[in-house]
Amino acid sequence: MFYAPSFSRAQGVRRYGALAVTGLALVVACGSREADHAAAASTTTTTSGGGEGGGDTRLVVVHGPPTGNDPMVARENLKFDGYAVAAGTRGGLTLVGTSLGASEASHAGVLPLPLLGDEPALPASSGAVRAIAPYGDGLLVAADEALLFAKDGALFLSGGHEALHPLGLIGLSSRTADEDDDGALEPHLALRTKGGLIELEDGVLRTWSIPGETGAPSAALVQRDRLFVAYDARLHEIDRATLQTHRVGGELGRITAMACSTLACPPGSVIAIGTDAGLLERGADGRYALYTLAAEGETPLAVRALALDEVSQRLYALAEAGSTAVLVRVLTGARPTLVASIDATQAASTLAVDKTGDVWAFYGGVATRFATGSPLSFASDIAPVFQTYCASCHEKGTNGAPAKDFTDYETAVALGAKVLERLKDGSMPPPGSPPMPKEQLALIAEWLVKMAP
Repeated sequence: MFYAPSFSRAQGVRRYGALAVTGLALVVACGSREADHAAAASTTTTTSGGGEGGGDTRLVVVHGPPTGNDPMVARENLKFDGYAVAAGTRGGLTLVGTSLGASEASHAGVLPLPLLGDEPALPASSGAVRAIAPYGDGLLVAADEALLFAKDGALFLSGGHEALHPLGLIGLSSRTADEDDDGALEPHLALRTKGGLIELEDGVLRTWSIPGETGAPSAALVQRDRLFVAYDARLHEIDRATLQTHRVGGELGRITAMACSTLACPPGSVIAIGTDAGLLERGADGRYALYTLAAEGETPLAVRALALDEVSQRLYALAEAGSTAVLVRVLTGARPTLVASIDATQAASTLAVDKTGDVWAFYGGVATRFATGSPLSFASDIAPVFQTYCASCHEKGTNGAPAKDFTDYETAVALGAKVLERLKDGSMPPPGSPPMPKEQLALIAEWLVKMAP
């Protein structure tokens, strides 16, 4: 079986097919020094809070409901057994993990995946699924009875089962990037366990120790240069090179979800964080803004789940409070836009986006597929990218840049090809500005073919 482990004595490395785990865990202790944090721009309300160690923390709070009217997106409801806990997509496979196991979601329905293999450690059933994350050409599934790998319409025992399952996995997140600059994409995995945060990179397990924190993180995300880890309402940002840790101040509420604006999540990507107080966003410039998704004085909408469309780089969030529940599209540097209203009694517990761009919301034993897949357009896909990475200089003509409104369609059409060329050769943005991720460059190049408004 391809997914069964083998052992290479010559190299002393366990080869796992989908996973390779080498060596012993390396404990990395993060210092208590504070990283400098730039003051955020003014907006509706600004709440300041001191970080641990005296670092300057300013959190911009933006009030107001999601923008736009309910577009009445077409939807389809499908029932399945069990209670939804986790979801994920890789290629043509969209998976929901439930209290009973893992099932594939498609237009044909939500159907349980068979568990295949003859390994002695393969359980008779997976048990409840705790977490799902893309990895390689499939999906890792952390279940009560085993760490599994989903691919080609079936579940197999993951090669990482022996090393990782005993850690007590309760959460998984991953990114796919060429971080060793060898021209090949590699998966990078963050593991939330009962004992803390562990990173799997290049086959080596690294355990991160956060000063003053013990037990399981409530959410985590690992970049090449930074690590973000939350313990309930406490959010830590860690510089991987210096090990400086910075506590983000403000009333954040419990943090339960994190997602990146791109699949590779390189420096310069936007980080979205779901909290009880709304949607917390770390911009490409490192500044934080909290969107309450409610009018000032009203109860914020708690963001319960986040999901990235790996093809179009669209990021979605599910938010709810009382009788209100909504699916929103995350727009960098602006209030999220309304995609659909949801029956609050059936508010989803988890989200996934399939290969066509449709959003799947899973709640209880019901899956709702929202027909959100649509071609790239300037207004919804390209203008937000230009706003994030170009407006800081071109909006007011600073840093020697000509004053241009690249969020204007006619301007983007006239200058788009030239802008893309300069972005690719590195002459834009200027040194010191957040770099534009490759996935966003690919979006601009794709849009320039048809230039849809």
